[in-house]
Amino acid sequence: MTKFILHLGLQFTDEERAECFPTIEKIVDLTAVARRKGVLALEREAEECESYFLRKGIELIVDGTEPKSVKNILQKLALADGAGGAQMLNRLIMAEGVLAIQRGENPRMIINHLAAMLGEKYLQRATEQYDCDINQKFRQLSWERAAWTENPEFEEELSSYRRHDISYIVKRAGVSTTAMALCGCSSKLINCVLHDAVSEKIFMEICLKINEFETEPKENLLPRVQDARARVVGCIKKLLEECMILKFDSNGKIVRSVNTKE
Repeated sequence: MTKFILHLGLQFTDEERAECFPTIEKIVDLTAVARRKGVLALEREAEECESYFLRKGIELIVDGTEPKSVKNILQKLALADGAGGAQMLNRLIMAEGVLAIQRGENPRMIINHLAAMLGEKYLQRATEQYDCDINQKFRQLSWERAAWTENPEFEEELSSYRRHDISYIVKRAGVSTTAMALCGCSSKLINCVLHDAVSEKIFMEICLKINEFETEPKENLLPRVQDARARVVGCIKKLLEECMILKFDSNGKIVRSVNTKE
């Protein structure tokens, strides 16, 4: 879309750029829904969009239209009624946002990319305004669900370690394996396991990975989840053998007495 703007020789005033800035937040909200529930969940969101242009863009990606076709259709639609100024810029931001959602881009990258279309001042403003909100936004959307896999042994195992030890386990297992292992777990378990145990950045990465993995059919995903859980348990056993972590029972007593020296 940036090349499209340059090709048309479009220029916009600061007032027009400011008017379009709130559109970025709308795109971020849509991105959160797509990450949490999959692109198909955007169909309901489309029904609530006031902008026909944005609604049409969402409908195209929900229908599985090829990205190149989506881009061509939206470019033509943007020019169809001779729109200009803030209306044109708004449409270009929406089009770029829709394409970014379809590509599955990271929310922060989408914010940076869209804000950069408005200029340096708005890129800095977007970073300051949305970066502080995005973690909470995605936490809220990501963990509002019940468990769809039953594995009490795995849940009990994770609940046997303190926050400091959980951080070691995540580090040893890796973000992707941890996220895969937590797929299908309840929000209560995930928050209990990860709350204050890992950094905000790592929590966000795990959150987004889970959302990405859970777009697959559950019957296809379940074997991979079970394998990841086995690998996490394997990492835990090695950490216990290396005296890196401690295991506690439900009464807070150490199950296995080990040396905590690193």
